[in-house]
Amino acid sequence: MYDFEKLIYENEGKKCINRICPKCNKIIIHTINIGQAISCLKRNFRNAESKMILCMTCSRLGNKSPFKGRTHSIEHKNKLSNQRKGTKTGSDNVMANPLYRQKAIDGVKNKWKSGEMEHVRKSNSQLMINRHLNGNVNFITTSKSENDFFTFIKKIYPNSISQKYITSKPFDVFIPDLNLLIEYNGDYWHCNPAKYNADYYHQKKLKFAHEIWEYDKNKIYIAESLNYFCITIWESDFKNNPAIVFEKIENFNEKNKNISHSE
Repeated sequence: MYDFEKLIYENEGKKCINRICPKCNKIIIHTINIGQAISCLKRNFRNAESKMILCMTCSRLGNKSPFKGRTHSIEHKNKLSNQRKGTKTGSDNVMANPLYRQKAIDGVKNKWKSGEMEHVRKSNSQLMINRHLNGNVNFITTSKSENDFFTFIKKIYPNSISQKYITSKPFDVFIPDLNLLIEYNGDYWHCNPAKYNADYYHQKKLKFAHEIWEYDKNKIYIAESLNYFCITIWESDFKNNPAIVFEKIENFNEKNKNISHSE
């Protein structure tokens, strides 16, 4: 027999009684609202105890899970689908209108250009730097052309490094012996000025060519301000004449032979 007068207590406007899960010994709390019959609480407690009912966590483990093997019927799936229709893309959704969507995009771009979002840029930049330093970002997608270029450089400078990060910006190749960063720019992705006009709009990057050039320019400026040397090789130039790499590195060496920068 149970002494319910000692077991039942009040908490947050409810009558409660505790019992122990027979599997994990976790406390299970049975409750009823104030005003409900105490007999309901006693009955629920006795039934759970006699049937050794497990807590929610244990009851959902393995074959004892009440949801194991259960699936929605076709009728229920259709009902759920119909309930969601129009909730995101209906006419009442302002962003479904291309005019308003473009207005929102332009508004965000203007905030970035004006410097209003500079604190966000700095925060995101520092977050990415920390992720790289902690080893949380250990991969990056490279094209076959970039891999071929790095293989070519590696034969000349065996200690070359692929994907060297300066702050949060990745550079394609780094040659430690020369303290030299090399950017291998794809003609399409970086809008080679020999092939694209400044007002060309890049459909994938959603930027104009002059915006892409400005980003690349700032990226190199950051690296040079941290005492790295930088050169750029365009994809088509390398494919047409791989020797251009030697020429650029030789020109770099000649230009900077009296300058000493440390990594």
